[in-house]
Amino acid sequence: MTLSAAVLAASLSAAAAQAGKLERLGDARSLAFSLRPSSSPLIVHFWALWCAPCREELPRQVRLAHRAKEKGIAVLMINLDGFAKEEAARALLAKLGALEVGRHAQLDPEVQPSEVSALLEQRWSGSLPATFGILPGGKVASSVLGTISPRKERALLGSLLPKAAVKPAGE
Repeated sequence: MTLSAAVLAASLSAAAAQAGKLERLGDARSLAFSLRPSSSPLIVHFWALWCAPCREELPRQVRLAHRAKEKGIAVLMINLDGFAKEEAARALLAKLGALEVGRHAQLDPEVQPSEVSALLEQRWSGSLPATFGILPGGKVASSVLGTISPRKERALLGSLLPKAAVKPAGE
């Protein structure tokens, strides 16, 4: 299934997102809808509570989300713990100030990494953390499999924006 073919098949709950709840992505079609091509670039970050490197890098991902927002890049952070862990995931995101920037969702654990990989048109085993930069139109411009470093963060932003628009963090 391609991203464009799956776009028409699903919808997300905007009311849930506005209420501070995590959007529920129950299948590959709802994930495809959330990844739909738009007029702005998109950073998609996959993480889980059980993943120690994910928890360690979440503060960096939140800073990245703020930088991305300033540059007109949308952010979608997807938790892979399943719906039963929604409150714990939401609480951690709230503690880090992440709920104020970007969109946040949970993916049903029944969705296989191969389904996600097919939507992203990338080879991804499902290892975490994983971050993808998607251009307007839906093409994946870059990916970071594993923890994101400052250098990888700049490269990710650079793949989505003109080079002159990307400065190192803190400048």
